[in-house]
Amino acid sequence: MSDNQKYYYLKLVDNFFDRDEMIMLESMPDGYLYSNILLKLYLRSLKNTGKLIFNDRIPYNPTMLANITRHPVAVVEKAVDIFQQLGLVEILDNGAIYMLDIQDFIGKSSTEADRKRNYRRRIDEEKKQLLEEKGQTVGQMSQQVSEINGQMSGQISTIIRDRDRDRDRDRDRDRPRDRDETQNSKSVGEFASLYEKNIGMINGLVSEWLIGISNEIDIKLFKRALEICTERGKTNLGYLKGIINNWTNKNITTYDQLQAYKLQQDKPKQQDESHKFDFLDRPKTSNDEELDEEALEMLRKLEEWGAN
Repeated sequence: MSDNQKYYYLKLVDNFFDRDEMIMLESMPDGYLYSNILLKLYLRSLKNTGKLIFNDRIPYNPTMLANITRHPVAVVEKAVDIFQQLGLVEILDNGAIYMLDIQDFIGKSSTEADRKRNYRRRIDEEKKQLLEEKGQTVGQMSQQVSEINGQMSGQISTIIRDRDRDRDRDRDRDRPRDRDETQNSKSVGEFASLYEKNIGMINGLVSEWLIGISNEIDIKLFKRALEICTERGKTNLGYLKGIINNWTNKNITTYDQLQAYKLQQDKPKQQDESHKFDFLDRPKTSNDEELDEEALEMLRKLEEWGAN
């Protein structure tokens, strides 16, 4: 008996978080993040009765999953890998993600057993079809994924190309300058890659900001700013901008300048400690003779105290 009903909510039993899989999941480092991601994937797949794929054509890559779950890409990648190991999801060759135990959470009825069998049969049939048409299907999916990724990187390339065209429209381009522009495009790509891995997806406004900041600071300083965001659990564009603006306002544009600034800040403290008792070891001069007897007596006592 088939089940054509669409489901839009989950029905979780009271011992959902007491299952062995959930106990093991939440006992891991970042386990509560993984639990949150799992529930969001369940809900995202409901309208397709357990299958997680965009428009029934495009598989969710780690960047897309990070966007819909609002977690860093690295955390999402680790979570999906753990879900596979625990048997909570199955990922087909076309990238479609099936939430394997979702049929336990979309209602209780006389058709429950039939629905579970049909769901499992659906997964097996799709896997069989993929094996038969693997070459064609994989090629189409790869092209679609490339188009999505190409759109994001294309935004950066287009802005760079337009900027360079306007800047150089009225002057000749010599060979050394071409090499500089190629190097600059490569540098922006490194900034974009680090941003995408640590913060999230790149849109037009973020692309323009990355291009501008890549001309102001070096990649090592940008990477340090991202590390601070991650350490403090504030992986968002606003916090990242705040860190970098604080440095640039102090004319810090390279990682080496940041290290030098920190050393300079620590130096006065060290000097204060080293000169705390300098008066005990100062050499005597002819001016000592001009001191009155009371001052000389006090100086001798201080020197005796320092010697002891």
